[in-house]
Amino acid sequence: PLTLEASAFVSRASEPAPSSARASSRQSCTLTAGDSPPLAITLPYELEGPDAQRLAITIAGDASFRAVAKIEVPALHAAHYGASLPDASPSLGLWWCASGWKVSRQRPVPSATCAAMIIRAAANEAEAAQLVLRPQQPLQNLTVSISDLTGPGDAQIAASQLDVLRVRYVHVAQPTDASSTIGLWPDPLPPLVGAVDVPANRNSPFWIRVRVPTDQPPGLYRGEITL
Repeated sequence: PLTLEASAFVSRASEPAPSSARASSRQSCTLTAGDSPPLAITLPYELEGPDAQRLAITIAGDASFRAVAKIEVPALHAAHYGASLPDASPSLGLWWCASGWKVSRQRPVPSATCAAMIIRAAANEAEAAQLVLRPQQPLQNLTVSISDLTGPGDAQIAASQLDVLRVRYVHVAQPTDASSTIGLWPDPLPPLVGAVDVPANRNSPFWIRVRVPTDQPPGLYRGEITL
């Protein structure tokens, strides 16, 4: 019999060698002559970040083998950002991320957690963050509303200074540059008007945008979003 150890290493393509890999999995096995069917070895691995990465597969022990492949992860399929919110539940994925991310319909709910959405903005500036719902069952007639934001000395940013926009998706059939990919691409941001239906087992992002008045006192402001 032959004793083998198979390993998978993942590293950024810009790194010099898989030995500096940031993730790996290993599996040991024994192969005996005449084994049927042929032995299959499964090596799970995880890719992080929307960049070029290197996957190296090695076999050591009584036999040796090595193969290296380069894998490109489009930005749309990145899943290393965002954080789940406290009101998430087994039946409702509820998480948030910065406004700059393109949230795919399929990416999983983040494993990281956070106490609240955070938006940082200066006076006379508009900034946003994305609130993402991923229910296990379809939601009908969903409404999203935001309270006033209350800050130091009872200073307020009125709810009228906050907007809810719905992230809509367009189908991309022909990518036009290296950052794009075929599939549903989040792009239009129509204002949310009235109630909407939310599909099951898919991400549905909403932009929460705050417009800070010119003379707004600085500090930490808190508010609530009601679904």
